[in-house]
Amino acid sequence: MSKESDRLKALARKVSEKHKGIDPKNEFPGNVFPIDVNPPHGEKGGFIKVTATLSPETYRMAMAEVTRRKLAKSGDAQISAVIREALAAYLGKEKEKQASA
Repeated sequence: MSKESDRLKALARKVSEKHKGIDPKNEFPGNVFPIDVNPPHGEKGGFIKVTATLSPETYRMAMAEVTRRKLAKSGDAQISAVIREALAAYLGKEKEKQASA
């Protein structure tokens, strides 16, 4: 049990160190973000994984966009990509509203 406990403690330290470099006060003008929200496969190592609970209607809207992209054979036809793009667009618009107010 000690090895398992030590392993979990080491993982917890690693996770807490990973988030220390994030500055929540960092301001980005408009829709300009410091990273691409949908980098190529294998380049999301610095991303932070989150879990979100969506209403059935929100899920249907996201899946409709995924389906549209698949039928159009356009890139990033995964629900995670759609949600990242929607969140970045929404937060970018909110920043613009705050800046103009």
